[in-house]
Amino acid sequence: VNDGTLSLTGNLSGGTAITVAGTGVFSQGASSTISGTSSFTHNSSGTSTLNGTNTYTGVTTVDAGTLKAGNAQAFGGANASATAILVNNGGTLDVNGVAITRGVTISGNGAGGLGALVNTGAHLSANTAQIPNIALSANATIVANALGTLTAANIVDWNIVLNAPNTGSFTLTPAN
Repeated sequence: VNDGTLSLTGNLSGGTAITVAGTGVFSQGASSTISGTSSFTHNSSGTSTLNGTNTYTGVTTVDAGTLKAGNAQAFGGANASATAILVNNGGTLDVNGVAITRGVTISGNGAGGLGALVNTGAHLSANTAQIPNIALSANATIVANALGTLTAANIVDWNIVLNAPNTGSFTLTPAN
């Protein structure tokens, strides 16, 4: 998708490499799935949302703009490895109040300085990690909005800028 909008209402399988670029927006319906060895790259100034219960095993990469979770498996099948989702400087991953099933490596300040990793949704119950593992490839900004908390387990590096405007908060648990 380049400079347009693509709404996925069916299923994609196999080794599909999905790339959103320019000002493009990708919107996935909740009943659609992305599966197989597919990968997803968001390199767009827009905001895309993955709502399906996806099982794809390829890497999810956010180079620019915002990629938002619609459910726990939005970014593919369970994979706690911090290399399952890569958020590079200029990109923002929004967990949107969801406990995602994939680990993430982050760097930078995010799209427009919003944060490389953000939570714009409500927080889950206490002691529920929203991200299984976080690693940093460079300095990074993490932001929780006023609605809730961003909870992460197994932080690999502590060189993080935390920003919790209003009543947002963080729970960070170091790796053992």
